[in-house]
Amino acid sequence: MPSVSLSNYEPLTRLGLSYEIFEARMSKSDHILYQGTLASGYPRLGGIQLSMEPASGWSLGLNRLVQFGGGPRGGSATDLLRALFNPSKYQSPDPNSRQNASNQEASVTSSLLFPGKVPFVVYAEYAGEDTSRGRSYLLGNSALSWGVHFPRLGKRFDLTLEASEWQNAWYVHSVWQDGMTNDGLVISNWFGDQRVFGDGVGGRSAMARLGWDAWFGGQVQLRYRTLENQVYGVIPYQRYHEVSVGYSRPWKGIIIGGELDSGSDVFGRSFSRLAGFVRYDNPNAHPGAALDSEGGVAGDGDTSGQLFVDAGVHTLRIRTDLTELTPKTYGPFITGAHVGLGARRPVSDHGDLGARVEFDDLGGKSLTGVRLIDYRYRFAGPMGVLGFLGVVRYALATPAFSFYYGVGLQWRDILPHLDAGVDARFYDSVARRHVLPSDPHTNRPDSFYDISGGVASLTYHF
Repeated sequence: MPSVSLSNYEPLTRLGLSYEIFEARMSKSDHILYQGTLASGYPRLGGIQLSMEPASGWSLGLNRLVQFGGGPRGGSATDLLRALFNPSKYQSPDPNSRQNASNQEASVTSSLLFPGKVPFVVYAEYAGEDTSRGRSYLLGNSALSWGVHFPRLGKRFDLTLEASEWQNAWYVHSVWQDGMTNDGLVISNWFGDQRVFGDGVGGRSAMARLGWDAWFGGQVQLRYRTLENQVYGVIPYQRYHEVSVGYSRPWKGIIIGGELDSGSDVFGRSFSRLAGFVRYDNPNAHPGAALDSEGGVAGDGDTSGQLFVDAGVHTLRIRTDLTELTPKTYGPFITGAHVGLGARRPVSDHGDLGARVEFDDLGGKSLTGVRLIDYRYRFAGPMGVLGFLGVVRYALATPAFSFYYGVGLQWRDILPHLDAGVDARFYDSVARRHVLPSDPHTNRPDSFYDISGGVASLTYHF
């Protein structure tokens, strides 16, 4: 896409701030709705990315994409700025307005490098297609992706595991009816091309990739991908499978290689592909590039850190808001099991940053949390204060997502390697889309669940 952009060349301030803002012209579309008819034109795509690295090995980012204009809808820098800074107002898909319509996406990302004997990088992205519940900070039509990358397993292997799950309404729109696509392909996750064009369905995908530094030179890479669209009773999608085998090696400042893919798509059709490639050799372009040969962090001599597991109980209460036509109801407090798995590393004399996934049994339905920010402040004694922000998946008839956050106290080393803690938490407007025939169908497409309470747990670290 022809585009112009503005960004900083070096990180700003001690927080390592970086930014990029751009505007681009997308490919021509003949399906732009305006004044009740379809028009042709070139939609605009604008975006902004803000990121920071306040501590070595930990980064946090905010991203926004806005599709607007095209044909009779025009498309000016003013339209872009309005949508960027007032998303709740300008996300409205008004087919008769040039100013009050935009197709928006946003996400928050987090990445943490853990420098242990077996170093790894944990990363996650929580994204939304428009806002939710009329609040600009809540993401609607959510998608959650997470991954872990081991840049070195043994002497010759590396491993990446990655998974994504999304609600419906991604890459489809009532005004820009080609969706957020360019030359017929979606802009962003590969799942958007694996379905009937224009069919907004939820689903999930997973990927495992194993690399081997071959004894005869070069790298062999084996990858498996799978994807499953949700079936709402209309299109009988099947599970997607793909196996890839590739080989590459450096040669005179470039990388040359080839790849063989084979599998079956979501319609049950088999496919295969044989490709060769030539790439510029950039050794710093992979997530493990910050790791030195001894398993530490480049420029950071402290490789200490902890892996840990949590076990405990929660007491949580649900406030249910099914539709705009039904009253909000409070349920009883529910007590259930809580478990978690995570890693943390020191970033200052008294502060630790970590990554964590946690599981709660909420009345027979799972509540899974992925923390984007997990911070602990250690006092001089055994006490510590916790603060966290994460993304929750609530396993209902179809999954519901939102942010959750909380604070807590921790008594460190009540026994060797054992901590005890309590926290208070709030799951904010966990949203489930009305996509099944049995769901209520009103003007509001979501049901919302506000969940609040506390957790008491024991943490074993090693």
